[in-house]
Amino acid sequence: MIKIQSLGALLLGVGAAALLATPLMSPAQTGGATAKRKPALMPVYQPPMRGTTVGGRIGGGTRGTAEQPITLSVLAPEHPGLTVNPQPRLYWYLSDTVAVAAELTVIDRRKADPLLELAIAPPIQAGIHTLDLARHGVRLDPGARYEWFVALVVDRQQRSHDIVAGGEVDLVAPPAGLEGRLADAGAAGGAGVYAGAGMWYDAIDSASLRVARNPGDALARAQRAALLEQVGLAHVAAYDRGDKP
Repeated sequence: MIKIQSLGALLLGVGAAALLATPLMSPAQTGGATAKRKPALMPVYQPPMRGTTVGGRIGGGTRGTAEQPITLSVLAPEHPGLTVNPQPRLYWYLSDTVAVAAELTVIDRRKADPLLELAIAPPIQAGIHTLDLARHGVRLDPGARYEWFVALVVDRQQRSHDIVAGGEVDLVAPPAGLEGRLADAGAAGGAGVYAGAGMWYDAIDSASLRVARNPGDALARAQRAALLEQVGLAHVAAYDRGDKP
């Protein structure tokens, strides 16, 4: 069983269930090209003012396996990210296809055992992947703090060699007027509305769902890239801008 007590801890177990996760293709793979930016539709993320910056994105970066250097990142800010969705989708990025297994874990800090443990068998494709909590029956409670981790298991005999990235997600009540602003903005403006309200996970999900429906949607990719750059994930933004094959 995976045992994690804090964001700095290592994942030590093997997930029990299999995750069906499909990477989204880059513009180079789909033939789409990033359109010119439309400033009015570019989301501007406003980090929440909640009196604390403890928690948030950890780990990731680039480390080498036996075959190649790998960059693993969760699409999360460097502070606790917010959502109004009790069953959010969580996104993570892998720079290259790997021939090692991955383990995904969701933790409720109030409980000793993980809420969710999943294993992905190799090979795992490069790109942006999603973990849909609704698909696995996981529901968040308001006011609680949840941590989530992705680990590439480079050597099962030496788990200290794992490549680990993680983030924090908190469920909050929708801000006043959010529903009306979303209705006014339409599908293309949803990411911007969520970002302006400080709802990171909903903003990145809004853009990502549009990319998933139409991988050649240059505006959706530009919106997601803009969000990623604002939280220090320029290397993932480069993937959406077509700079990373």
